[in-house]
Amino acid sequence: MMNKPQKIIEELLIILLGLRMNILNPETIVSYADHIICSDENPDSLFIDLSLSSKNKNEMIHHLHTYIELNKTHIDQNRVLSIIKILNKEKIFNLESTVMVLYRLNNEIEIYGFERNVIYRLDDQYYLVSNKIVMQTMDELETEIFDFLSNYSEKSEILNILNC
Repeated sequence: MMNKPQKIIEELLIILLGLRMNILNPETIVSYADHIICSDENPDSLFIDLSLSSKNKNEMIHHLHTYIELNKTHIDQNRVLSIIKILNKEKIFNLESTVMVLYRLNNEIEIYGFERNVIYRLDDQYYLVSNKIVMQTMDELETEIFDFLSNYSEKSEILNILNC
């Protein structure tokens, strides 16, 4: 398991988005931070701050946001998309959560090219399908999202983090 926040910056970004949107709960993040603190001789101050947040979601969001803002240039958009793929595949993120996280991702980091266009189209399509404006079903949209995310590898520490 990686104990340095620089090595899991993409996972931390997804955790930040998940906390903001009430998809992930603070207790899980505190458990992970506590695990790192207990298993590392010299844990990063971010993990100590998260642990001391005492399950206060807003404090956790503040610490994560501050860290991510300082290290934003190191974020790999393909790795972030692979993490979303894993969370969708494991049903930690449902269809709505996946679409919301994909859309909000562009507010956190600059998504480029093909991915940006697909994310905007999927968000629009979700709105149209959920309001029954088009004939496409939610299952078809979910398949479309899975097909898009299948382009990305499944290498991530996210499940270790969320299962602490």
